[in-house]
Amino acid sequence: RKPIAKILTESPKYNESYLYFPLHRSGDAQILLRAPQYYNQFQLIDTISKHLPIKYKLYVKQHPSGEGEFKILDLQKIKNLKNVRLIDTKINTHDIIKNSKGVITINSNTGWESLIHKKPTIVLGNVYYDIFDHFEKVRDFYKLPNAIKRAIKRKTTTEQQYKYINAVMEVTHQGQTLFLEKYRNLLTNKKNTELVIDGLEKEFKHL
Repeated sequence: RKPIAKILTESPKYNESYLYFPLHRSGDAQILLRAPQYYNQFQLIDTISKHLPIKYKLYVKQHPSGEGEFKILDLQKIKNLKNVRLIDTKINTHDIIKNSKGVITINSNTGWESLIHKKPTIVLGNVYYDIFDHFEKVRDFYKLPNAIKRAIKRKTTTEQQYKYINAVMEVTHQGQTLFLEKYRNLLTNKKNTELVIDGLEKEFKHL
């Protein structure tokens, strides 16, 4: 399905106003375990598209390592929505965020990346960074239109940005706990295991 999925995508048009929605992989634990109510991401995209401001587009991009895993019919339905663009997975996510008016995400790390670019972000699920004022949290779709309007107007200062980033860095420890693809060999790496254990011990002392 990957070659056909590729045909359905297009390049971004950075001269238009748009919000960015990153697709999670179909089997992502962030969805399956932490936000199962959003498992049908295509239905979610259709809902979001109905609440966008006039003249705004919703840019949707598949995860680079997950291209081809979704049904072509689902991708075609998204492409057929008049205010949605299915973006080529090869396009750098940071370029999409940087030129956007903001981000809408379930609980993707793209939300954190949006803070790096000081772009307003709407978070639909629960995620570690949503405690900061930079993020507009939405749990009720009736409130989504107003949340989008507020988010677009929201301005994050450099001082706030540094404060948020520093807060996360202070509770971040060395060590890799994701053992997919290039990190697979760290599963049996003694040094990595020691770093992870050390980080856990430090956090448990604060409980």
